[in-house]
Amino acid sequence: MYIFNAIDTDFNIPFDQVQQVQDTIDRQGRSQFQTMFLDIMKNYSKNLLPTLGARFQQMKLNITTQIETLVGIDEVEERFTTVLTFHLAWEDKRLTWDPLLSGVPFMTIDENVVWKPVIEIGNPHEAKSSRKETENLVYIMSDGRIYWTFVRTIDTRCDIDTTHYPFDRQYCHIDLTTPMYTLYAVNFTHGIHKRGLNHGNWRYHSHSIYRHQNVESFLWIGTIEYAFDRKPTNPVILYIAPVFILISILPLVFLLPNEGSDRIGLTLTVLLAVSVYMTLVADELPDRSEPMPIITIVLFIWYVLNTLTTMLVLLNARMYRISEQYTVPACLQCAVLFTRRIFCQGQLKAPVEDEDDSQQEAITNEVNDEEKGNAMPGNDNISSAIPGRGDFTSPNVNWKHVSSMVDKILIVSIYTVMAIFLSILFGVLYHGDKNKKSSMEFGDEYVKYDINAYNV
Repeated sequence: MYIFNAIDTDFNIPFDQVQQVQDTIDRQGRSQFQTMFLDIMKNYSKNLLPTLGARFQQMKLNITTQIETLVGIDEVEERFTTVLTFHLAWEDKRLTWDPLLSGVPFMTIDENVVWKPVIEIGNPHEAKSSRKETENLVYIMSDGRIYWTFVRTIDTRCDIDTTHYPFDRQYCHIDLTTPMYTLYAVNFTHGIHKRGLNHGNWRYHSHSIYRHQNVESFLWIGTIEYAFDRKPTNPVILYIAPVFILISILPLVFLLPNEGSDRIGLTLTVLLAVSVYMTLVADELPDRSEPMPIITIVLFIWYVLNTLTTMLVLLNARMYRISEQYTVPACLQCAVLFTRRIFCQGQLKAPVEDEDDSQQEAITNEVNDEEKGNAMPGNDNISSAIPGRGDFTSPNVNWKHVSSMVDKILIVSIYTVMAIFLSILFGVLYHGDKNKKSSMEFGDEYVKYDINAYNV
């Protein structure tokens, strides 16, 4: 509000009289300004460009955007939602007056009364992806400068790349377009509120500004690109860790006794649980992600391995129940004895102390090798049939011992492969997007601003 200084300290004038003089001057000034403003608006048209008819006069538009908050990034719908504040400034020489004569250096007026530049979203997620929060006023200075500020909630399309999920980095951008009027110069700056970008699932990394002028469509395009790193805690705890815990439990089925159906029951339960968690992870990822997320491929591989483990459990159960009248081949006898030495189980005796009770009873009832040889023609004593292998074969080895050996080998092998595989997987996922670059940096049409942004 403009205040006329009518107080002179050299005169002893009461304050109420000074206030009356001030009010009278203000009323006269406002009355003169209203008359002047009506004369200005009489020939004013908001549909015409401010520089229309002005020869070789360039119109300058200053656009300053400031991101207030990150509403969210929807990976499934590939939606990037933000709240932006726009500060626009330009000159309209048709709206000028004498501030000394009117006593009004500036005024505020409804935004629909004057000409305003058109700002559109170039990459909307849907047809109506820009929502204006409130109706705003424009500030008009006496020299024709106009300032317009408004807030919009913007939904833009973001191409989600979940290759290294849940340690991925996403580049989402907002394209602002405005028509290139005759001799139209645009100065574009952008600011951010870092505290407003502290989203629950995302961590702000950086942002860049690019510009492009499309001569064919007469559009000026300014692109604000943001880089966000996913916070992996939630997806790891809720989805990834439970899957690998279930997978790590599965090899323990080979510690269960072969009698009964405990092994098959546990294997099928884990297989179904992994299927459920695979569905949960798939629901968190976009359907059109290119390339396919590594974690999805890994889960499918583990699902196939779980299926193979189920088949091995069935084959091992069948091996365990092979009749004792079928002699174990010499190579398997050597493998059984060698495995027992590695696991410090000592010499094979009947009954074997480290086998289950059911296996001990079965081994105790074994007949000696001479009787077996008479029952099965052609199967002589393996120790005598294979010279020099007396220390590596035993007539007491049966298919139950072979089954037990397979259990030990599978447990050690699966856990070793799992540890190596998970270490490599974690390294690939964690470091995969650390050096990831924006696709905008490889475009020839877009020019990146060097230093044209500020942080709040």
